[in-house]
Amino acid sequence: MPRETKQKPTPYHALASTMSNRMTSHSNLLSHASPSSPASPLHPDHHLRPIWTLPTGHILLETSSPLYAKAYDFLVTIAEPQTRPTHLHTYLLTPYSLYAASAVSMTEEIIVSTLERLSKGPVPENVKGFIKKCTSRYGKVKLVLREGRMYVEARGDEEGTGILRTLSGNKEIAKARVYRDAKRDEERERR
Repeated sequence: MPRETKQKPTPYHALASTMSNRMTSHSNLLSHASPSSPASPLHPDHHLRPIWTLPTGHILLETSSPLYAKAYDFLVTIAEPQTRPTHLHTYLLTPYSLYAASAVSMTEEIIVSTLERLSKGPVPENVKGFIKKCTSRYGKVKLVLREGRMYVEARGDEEGTGILRTLSGNKEIAKARVYRDAKRDEERERR
């Protein structure tokens, strides 16, 4: 009886397998935003819009769209690239990507309205809430270097003060806390 030998897959087979797995993962993501799903109605001009915004925070970008370049520039500002195969790129909204977007003056309103304008369907409410939560905290406190020492400063509003109180609850931060000296502040302002 002849002995059967298993052939090692060629690089082409390995590549085909990898691409098949990627397409399966993309189709799994798309199944959440299926046009036939009543939970995700499409805009009447959906064929002109390049992105799908999913409830998971993933954003899919179709590279064949005429608006691809503008959408790409926007997405790399607000989200982290996950995969970039030829036809469909995947991005993920994260707190860090949204903080970075806030640092370049992208407000919650700008991010949500641009997503609405570019998305094939409505932006899920949980994604809007996540964007609001992440962008609203940006800039409330900052780390400042003054006279060779690092200071944490807060805005004067209630939220900034609350965040500073929360930070002061940390043992290490509490030990390093410096209380303001009004006299020294006045002298510094006179200089």
